[in-house]
This record gives sequence, structure tokens and C-alpha cells, in this order.
Amino acid sequence: MSEVHRIFLIDFSVNVFESIAGFSLILSLFRFSFNKNNFINTVIASVVLAITSYLLRFSLQIPAITSFFMLAWIIILLWRLFRIHVFYSALMAVTGYMTYITIQQILILFAMIRFDFEEIISNLYFGKTLQFVSSVISLLIYSGLSRKRIGFSFVPDQYALKVEFNGLNRKLLIVTLLSAIMICFFSSIAQNMFALLIPSATFMGILIYLNYVNERDKNV
Repeated sequence: MSEVHRIFLIDFSVNVFESIAGFSLILSLFRFSFNKNNFINTVIASVVLAITSYLLRFSLQIPAITSFFMLAWIIILLWRLFRIHVFYSALMAVTGYMTYITIQQILILFAMIRFDFEEIISNLYFGKTLQFVSSVISLLIYSGLSRKRIGFSFVPDQYALKVEFNGLNRKLLIVTLLSAIMICFFSSIAQNMFALLIPSATFMGILIYLNYVNERDKNV
């Protein structure tokens, strides 16, 4: 097996596993059941994400825009494949993405106790190990949330509905857009992991808090 094929298989396999874990985390955060249909959709979506990631980072060699395409794909796939309204698809995608990258950044900080940051991000096998561990942690969170039935249930399981952007929905939209911008651009320019972790954790906390407020208001 050639080096190119070996790298593709490693990268593709880990990215598919990571995407499955990511979608599982997103669905569990918003209390969507992981039924047969959602599992099939998750596998299809994960293959699309893994191929896109490989093409951008290795074939086209433009890794700086990978986060943008990954987030865009997740929103589109939740919208078109899982049949969730585009506003809620964006909210779910950004909340799940921020949660996942915060987990990954915390793991990188622990790894930096022993290894240099450049060594961590430049070594393929190191990077894939971090992705794998982050994915396992995400699946454990998914399992815990699903068993305890913890999560947000305000997202309607409907494709066509009218969303009014006033009050809390407007706040959710603004924070979602700001978080999406941070995901797409800040990670490509931040050189200090603390500088990346602080806003990631902050936006994740704000999103979860606003989701909690929305959930509380819907249940009143």
C-alpha cells in the first residue's frame, strides 16, 4: 500500500468516526432520537464530511477554509437530510460544533504539558489520536445525555414552519452567527491555544444558556 493510500485510509476512517460522534452529540444535545433513519443519515453525512475534509486539506491544500465547509455541510445536511428547519439546523450545528471543539482544545492543552503545539498540529498520527479521543468523549457525552434524557427539546421536528425572529430567537440568531464566524475564521489565525479556548468556551456557554432559557420558556 502506497503512502498516499495509507494516509487517505487513516484520515478518512478517523474523520468518519469523528463525524458520527459529532452528529451523535448534536442530536443528543437536542434530544433527537437516534433511530434507524437518523443513524443512516448520520453515516451518509459523515462520509460526505470526511471526503470534503480530505480533499480540502490534502488534495487542494487549503486547510484554512475546512472549518467553514464542515460547518456549512453540517447545517445543510441537518436541514435537507434530517428535515430540520434551517434556523434550528444552524443553531444545532453551531452549538454541537462549539461543544466538540472546546473538548478538543482542552485535550490539546493537556497534551501541551508534554509536547510542543507545533508538534501536535503538524504530526498526522498525533492529530488523528486527538480526534479519536475527542470523538470517544463526545460519544460518552451522547450516551450519558441519552440515558438520562437530558437536553433541549424545543426544536420542532418539522421541516416547514415559520420562525419569528423576535426576543430570544433574535438573540439566538446573533450568537449563532457570531459563533459561526469564530469557528470559520478565528481558528485559522489564532496562534495561542488559550486565545482560542477562551472565546470557544464563552460562546459555547452563551449558546447553552440561551438554549436553556428557550427550553424553560417553552415549558412554562
